Amino acid sequence: MARINLLGLVGAITGIVAIFSTWLGLGHLITFNLIDVLNDVSVNGIAWYSAVLFITGTLVALLSPVGGVLQVGGLSLWWYYVLQESDKIPSKVGSYIGLISAVIVLASMARPLGPGLIEGPFELKSRLLTFTRELPFRQD
Repeated sequence: MARINLLGLVGAITGIVAIFSTWLGLGHLITFNLIDVLNDVSVNGIAWYSAVLFITGTLVALLSPVGGVLQVGGLSLWWYYVLQESDKIPSKVGSYIGLISAVIVLASMARPLGPGLIEGPFELKSRLLTFTRELPFRQD
């Protein structure tokens, strides 16, 4: 029987939405998502590293809720970068969607939800993997 941690999967998909949302704006017409931040050579190194961390964490979250830790690291660096550059909290929606994603992914480690994950206590494999497969029991 396959077990799917749907809560972790929803968090990872929310992270993918965050990656393509606006994270940085220069004026009203120029906006950047995380892919743009990675491709722009003029972006500060901290912003680049935060984008790499968050994107990596989101991709890892498709396989394991541990990716939420990388997402939080990327978000922390991003907010440090924005506060250092402008002394204002981030005004674009991308980092907030990213925060929601990280919270959902980390919550899925504490309480996995989905098919095959109805009752606890949950074994470590169910907590650390988004997709698990229970091997059929063999009696010889």
